[in-house]
Amino acid sequence: MDGFLVIGDIVFYPEVQVDPVDPMGLWVADDDDDAWVAGNNYVYGTDGIYDVPVKHIVRDSGDSLPIRARKWRSLKEDHRAFCAASVLKDEGITSRHIVVLQKEDEQHGKRCLWFVRFALSGGCVTFEESFGESFLWQLPNSACGKIMAEIRQYEVDNQLAVDQRSLLGSTLASTFHDFDPAEWGFPRVEKLNNYYDRVFAMCIAPAAKPLRTKSEGWAPSPYSLARPTKYQHTVNLCEKPDDVQTLLVQVAANRYLTTTSKDDWSAFLNMRLVCKAWRNEADDSGKAHFQGVLGHLRTGLQSCSVDDLTRARDAVLRSGLMTMSIILDAHEPSVYNLMRVRGLKRPRSKPPSAGSEEERPPPPDAHPEHKATPWVR
Repeated sequence: MDGFLVIGDIVFYPEVQVDPVDPMGLWVADDDDDAWVAGNNYVYGTDGIYDVPVKHIVRDSGDSLPIRARKWRSLKEDHRAFCAASVLKDEGITSRHIVVLQKEDEQHGKRCLWFVRFALSGGCVTFEESFGESFLWQLPNSACGKIMAEIRQYEVDNQLAVDQRSLLGSTLASTFHDFDPAEWGFPRVEKLNNYYDRVFAMCIAPAAKPLRTKSEGWAPSPYSLARPTKYQHTVNLCEKPDDVQTLLVQVAANRYLTTTSKDDWSAFLNMRLVCKAWRNEADDSGKAHFQGVLGHLRTGLQSCSVDDLTRARDAVLRSGLMTMSIILDAHEPSVYNLMRVRGLKRPRSKPPSAGSEEERPPPPDAHPEHKATPWVR
């Protein structure tokens, strides 16, 4: 592998690392961006991002759970309804990862909630810091209960004195409430000044509750144009004028590109196999769609507005894409960039040759289990 730089399972060409070309301005943070410091803490509510005052943080060691780039790609389906359980279902945590928020008043009584931080790796040495360390994610109630039970059992088994016992099992024990920013009086965040926070905010849509499943969270309509033939309305395009054919192809291509369905993505790729005219129209639609998503990302990064960041996030997730993959493959946008990002390919990789039989899609209905075609020239 001489001449290449390997990071995780991604192979980068040397020129990408030595002299990154970034016409969209997505790669690096601005010089005047604030670095992460203690006190920059955010938490998601059902209707936005809220700032966490330091006075409510009674326990925080500053340790974050790392998420490698490969792991992040495997969680792609969870990006539409992300919560702590999305990561913790395959990972273990220790007490040093637990951040405790505490509040007590006459109206709501005592609130003591447990959170964790995640540190997302960008998968590239160009990024000097991890993403998302400023955000707190509430632990599921089941996890809190299990941790407290194990702490108390350990203290009993080892006959620890009262002054040697963990506060997580006593005064800082979880009260098993769902976080509600209205109860805590946290101010809503209108702008994110840190580059790494802005990128992370465009990566995921949060689940409303810690235990909410991704099917219950923010998700696009399940309607798919790639449904069985017997349920489709057929049109004889040969009887239509050329401009009508072109319009229908454009409408279909745009519809296929704005869903997360693998069937629709496969249908978009298969459109390119019909004829040269269809391929050109599909490629133009794919390029325009990718450039549109890039435009949303650039607007969000430049304006720092949470509203712009949310619009960019929705544009990415509704298209079945990943923000980090787009940023890493924003050079010379074309339909091939879209294919690489959608297929989780490495940046700047080339499609296989036309004679590569193993990469060609099977005929329709030949393999029902086949859901998506990785590459079509």
